[in-house]
Amino acid sequence: MGADSMLDYAQIDLYLDSISERGFVEISEALPLKVIDDVNQLIGRPLNRPTINGRRGYVQAGNMRFLYQTLSWGREVIDIYTHPVIIELASRHAQDAVHLSNYRIYRTFPSASATMAWHVDNKLDTYDDDDQKGVNGTSWSIPWG
Repeated sequence: MGADSMLDYAQIDLYLDSISERGFVEISEALPLKVIDDVNQLIGRPLNRPTINGRRGYVQAGNMRFLYQTLSWGREVIDIYTHPVIIELASRHAQDAVHLSNYRIYRTFPSASATMAWHVDNKLDTYDDDDQKGVNGTSWSIPWG
């Protein structure tokens, strides 16, 4: 992503205010269209063929398809998930060190009856042995076309 990224350290306080007030932050045009096109190119084929007998593809639940092993789909995906502003925003929101886990690429399809059930896998992750402070996971979503 590099210099083309439109994510801005100077805006982190505004992003945090939005999360605090609305429960989410929408960062319009956070990713250049070329990055979105590159990622869509990488995931287009796998999101159109199911995972069968070890062949990597999508898993479907209701009106949603997702790709697991997200970071393995390409360097562009790794660059998004590990972008320094996203990591800093997550760290400041959690008020603790952040680790990436349980990441997936989702695609939802219109449905009159199905909805996507956002969740954090109902688990606690403890990484600080000194005070045994458990931190519930937070769902971070980076939607695109």
